[in-house]
Amino acid sequence: MNIKIRIGLTTFLMLIAVLQGMSQQWEEGGDLNDARLLIEKESVLELPTKPKQLDKMQKIERERSTAPQQYSLNPLVLDLPGIMPDLDAAQLRRPAEDYLQPVDGYLKAGLGNYFTTYLEGHYYGGDEGIFQYGGNVKHLSSQRGPVDKENSANSYNSIDLSGKYFLTGGILKGNIGYERNAVHFYGYDTIPLAADFDVDNIKQVYNVFDIGTSFMNDDPLADIHYEAGVDFYALSDSYEASETNLNLHGKGKYEFSDESFIDVNANFIFASKNDSAKVNRNLFLMGGAYHYQYDQFNITAGVKIAYNGDSTFVKNRFRIYPDIHAKYGLIEDKVALYGRLTGGLEQVTLRSLSRENPFIGPNVALAHTDKQIELAAGVETAPNGKLGFKAEAGYSSIKNLYYFINSDADQSKFDVFYENSGVGVLNLKVEASADIGPVRAVYSTNYYNYGTDSLDAPFHRPSLVNTLSASYNHQDKLFLNLDFYHMSGLQALEPVTGNTIDLNSIIDLNLKADYVINSNFSAFMALNNIISKKYERYLYYDRKGINVLLGVTYRLNSFGF
Repeated sequence: MNIKIRIGLTTFLMLIAVLQGMSQQWEEGGDLNDARLLIEKESVLELPTKPKQLDKMQKIERERSTAPQQYSLNPLVLDLPGIMPDLDAAQLRRPAEDYLQPVDGYLKAGLGNYFTTYLEGHYYGGDEGIFQYGGNVKHLSSQRGPVDKENSANSYNSIDLSGKYFLTGGILKGNIGYERNAVHFYGYDTIPLAADFDVDNIKQVYNVFDIGTSFMNDDPLADIHYEAGVDFYALSDSYEASETNLNLHGKGKYEFSDESFIDVNANFIFASKNDSAKVNRNLFLMGGAYHYQYDQFNITAGVKIAYNGDSTFVKNRFRIYPDIHAKYGLIEDKVALYGRLTGGLEQVTLRSLSRENPFIGPNVALAHTDKQIELAAGVETAPNGKLGFKAEAGYSSIKNLYYFINSDADQSKFDVFYENSGVGVLNLKVEASADIGPVRAVYSTNYYNYGTDSLDAPFHRPSLVNTLSASYNHQDKLFLNLDFYHMSGLQALEPVTGNTIDLNSIIDLNLKADYVINSNFSAFMALNNIISKKYERYLYYDRKGINVLLGVTYRLNSFGF
């Protein structure tokens, strides 16, 4: 009898405990609140007839719920595109959710020394699963510069719109945009008296209009994936030069199995440049490769084909290049060796050159870079998810590699010279990254050795480039970004004496800070060239000293302010 009483008492206490737990869960908004059971007596469960991995080209639905404000850790660079050297560092490892759009839009505005004004905006909206659209606008202008005030002013303005429309069998995408980049040729030797001088005579403005559309299939179960489209841009400048570029492009992929597939791509480019003479610069590029992975071994074997239809070239228009890549994992997910044997014809346009050096003069010569062969090998390691290291050595034979040289007629403008014969280029590269707690850092160093034939030196190409980017997040309240650039080995040709001179090393330290005020507002500060070191990326063009930008960011809520 006592045993039955004990059993009954124990059961009663357990029932009370369960009921208390359920009541607490209901009070706290647990999963059992407002539960509903739906029964469909005519529901039919069907399995796919061809089960496959669903990791190909899947759409990622964007959350519409209110998200906490997030801030990009990319530094705000005050200098205009093309003036700063191209110093891309290795990408930091970030969780996938960091790339999702946290808000529908934002507005940024700021003021700085050199009479600098800054405005940037972004908006993203649409009906998920049917259509999406977005837009960006940017303004960055300095009414004064490092030399003779307004004579070295610059400005950059851009606006672009893009959209996606989701069809039953794929996604239709489109974009349209306009950008305006204005600079002044302030690298002059002497300047006339103010009474005889018009600042507009040394002003250069690049206007670019671009538009494009493409279609891609979006079926994760399909064996064949493809995307095809067309892109067009038209460029004009202040010296009556113009350029058009129509690119019909397509790419496809066919899977044999989870371990192997083939892919192909093609570009039909119809381009022309018109200044003192009109030149048709049509280009045909095509490539294909077979990819295979077995255990820790991964190989890609293919070819690239190029046909140079530039009317200034009448010989050796047709090219075939190898495209072979291999990687072997010595230690799974820890250490891997890799190598490649490849090449290719790289398009060089007035647009690409002006982005790299906006101070080029009129009637510059254009020739596509012919990377006849590239051989490289390296090792990469990721001992854990926080650290990464990569070392690589490579050698290339390149024809028509271009160099910037000050013009004999006007030292403030640059001519473009090419090495017509194949020259060797040695590149040694080391990259390291760390993602530890609130700190993320990436270090990169590149050593270059350029062989030259007709030129005395590889003018305005550095022999050593070092970069360090670091970011710090303090309790999601204060965000700091530090960027350090070092470049040495730059040489230039004096147009008057014809002597080759060494330019001073570039040392540039930049700092950006964002402070979160509330869920909608934050304040930022950007400091460029903190140590205020004077240097010339291009001969006779002194850079700004320390420049400061202060401003605010306003976060837009869903579908409105």
